[in-house]
Amino acid sequence: MRLRKRWIKVMLAALLGFSLVLPANAEERAVIDETRNCSLTIYKYDRTKAADEGVEKRFSATGEADPEAEHCYAAYAMPGVEFSCLRIGEADIRTSAEAVSGSARVEVLYGLDESVKEQITRAGILSLQDIEYTRDGCSYVSSDTLTGGLTRSFSERPTATRDILESYVRRSGQKQCSVTDERGRAFLSDLTPGLYLVAETEVPEDVVSTVEPFLVSLPATNRGGDEWIYDVTVYPKNRTGSPELAKEVAEISGEEEEAGNYGTSASASEGDRLSYRITSRMPTITSASTYLTEYTFLDSLSGGISYCKGDVSLAWYGADGDLKEVWRQTEDSALFTVAYEKQEDGGEAMRIALTRSGLSAVNHVFSDGKVEITYQARFNSDKSAICGDLGNPNRVELTWRRTNQDFYDTLQETCRVYTYGLALEKRFQTGEGDFEAVRFRLRNRTDGYYVTAREEERGCYYVTGAALEAEGATEFSPDFEGKFRIFGLEEDSYELRETKTAEGYLLLKEAIHLSITAEEDGREWTGAASVNGEAMEMIPWEGSEHALASVLVVNQPGYRIPLTGDDGMFFLPVAGLTAGAFTLILLLQIRKKRSEKETE
Repeated sequence: MRLRKRWIKVMLAALLGFSLVLPANAEERAVIDETRNCSLTIYKYDRTKAADEGVEKRFSATGEADPEAEHCYAAYAMPGVEFSCLRIGEADIRTSAEAVSGSARVEVLYGLDESVKEQITRAGILSLQDIEYTRDGCSYVSSDTLTGGLTRSFSERPTATRDILESYVRRSGQKQCSVTDERGRAFLSDLTPGLYLVAETEVPEDVVSTVEPFLVSLPATNRGGDEWIYDVTVYPKNRTGSPELAKEVAEISGEEEEAGNYGTSASASEGDRLSYRITSRMPTITSASTYLTEYTFLDSLSGGISYCKGDVSLAWYGADGDLKEVWRQTEDSALFTVAYEKQEDGGEAMRIALTRSGLSAVNHVFSDGKVEITYQARFNSDKSAICGDLGNPNRVELTWRRTNQDFYDTLQETCRVYTYGLALEKRFQTGEGDFEAVRFRLRNRTDGYYVTAREEERGCYYVTGAALEAEGATEFSPDFEGKFRIFGLEEDSYELRETKTAEGYLLLKEAIHLSITAEEDGREWTGAASVNGEAMEMIPWEGSEHALASVLVVNQPGYRIPLTGDDGMFFLPVAGLTAGAFTLILLLQIRKKRSEKETE
């Protein structure tokens, strides 16, 4: 009789294990070897990526290995996922009288100790009414109660249920864990037969949703229902994904100092203030195992641009798109830090990192939300600025980690600030003239100011700012070859006026109308120029194919007015005296003839 009871106990335990992992249709044909330990093998694949690439194969929940599936998904193996399991109970046989028929009712119940019962109850899986009986400090419940309660709880409050169960397994000193390798395989061995709670307790950065914690009874029966499986293999489902990242720039203008339209490119001149916007779509956070443990932005500016320090702000939006909070650099230092660094190429960098408090706030509120980081910078027109269509690249790199600190990933985005220049060559028609005497003045017609500049060397100027009146404008003069260059001009319309030229030559009658434009092709700009309405190609400069608007100014000699003492002024009095003498002689001859007639 004792042997028969033992046989029934083993059979019903097998049925429960099979019902949690397999269809409940196996028939007991062997007795469990209670001295033998069990193992659990778990394969983790990036099923999201596989589905995106058209790879799809259904896994059968048999508890047995599926070599075909493993081969099919080998390219999508996910290393770095920690699976932990905790033995939470063992089967017991209860015999009672069937209420209706009066027949003996024999069933399997699982005994949960007090700590397990508390956590299962907190997760909403179990209630006091579900407990069949209590004995020796254990509460006994049916398998239907556990599986049904687990399904219901995940349906009603999936995040809370995940958090409670994952946290419980993670904190338990009795848990066993294994991290998936390059094959996506985790292996847990030396497991005593019983009921186990299995959960993902650490994940790499690209896992956005952990597997729902599940129950498995070890050992389980095979597909044919005639043998025990001591080494069970499961293939849980998962979702993967990454945050999104973008960086944009806009010029700040007007008395209100408001940023214009943000885009991947902008044009700037010396002293212009720029507003940058970094946008990141937050990843999905489903439970404590998928919490972010690092979210850091490393922003960098090229050499011609410098940060306006102290004005960083983070605007947080919920998954519904509504603005929820704004964190400011000077007020919310406990939530994020800002550190400035120098780069090897001479440019500046800024590191924005969420603190532990900031991460906690994000993890609990902003799953699938969005953060917009804004800051300002100033454009500096000097040798460090890149002139032309190569542009000044401004990059941002996002680094994020989840609970597995050994795994992280990065995203990078770039926007560019463009600046251009003017190359002028002066010629004299006769081939001779004093270049040092030549002067030009440049006015920005679009914004109504005169350009001021610093002469770095003879004929080489870098824009320094603007003057409202002509008296404050820089007078540009060519070098000894008649050339000068101005660097740091933004995309605008200009008026170039010659204010002085060499002696003996005529000034230009009118100002030269110059226009610098840029045609955007995707994320790239190509500079173009026109002079007095005529389209002209820009000339290259230091790697940029289109960088400088080129203008050739030719001065014609003036009409010569004879000067005092030269040949022209000598002949004028001679001619006058000759004419006067001729007239006097003529008058004397007329008078002589009149006298002769009167004498006769």
